[in-house]
Amino acid sequence: MISQEAEELMLSKLKMELGINAVNKMTQMFKDIKFSKEMLVEFEKNTNNKISGVEMSSIQVLTNGNWPINEPTPCTIPAIMKELTVKFERFYNNKFNNRKLMWLSQFGTVELTPLFTQRKGF
Repeated sequence: MISQEAEELMLSKLKMELGINAVNKMTQMFKDIKFSKEMLVEFEKNTNNKISGVEMSSIQVLTNGNWPINEPTPCTIPAIMKELTVKFERFYNNKFNNRKLMWLSQFGTVELTPLFTQRKGF
């Protein structure tokens, strides 16, 4: 971890090289990453974020305008995942009124764990 003085020195040098707007965007991006981690921990603590063995293990809440993101790609997600997104939206809206979430499914990943059963006759 770097000291507060070193961080301020680095930011001031970056502002001179890149401009204040670029540095402010980068600062907000780092805040978004930290905020997302805190939100996931709180979400897991306050609600059961597992439905029928399916869980959300990562959520990134990003500030619109600071990240180079295109419009969402149309995606039909399974009903069980929709339940989880609705749970998170309720949790988020209880904390922050008048903020809108936009799900960017094209950036998501899914990890599948197969469950094998023994066949009869073997």
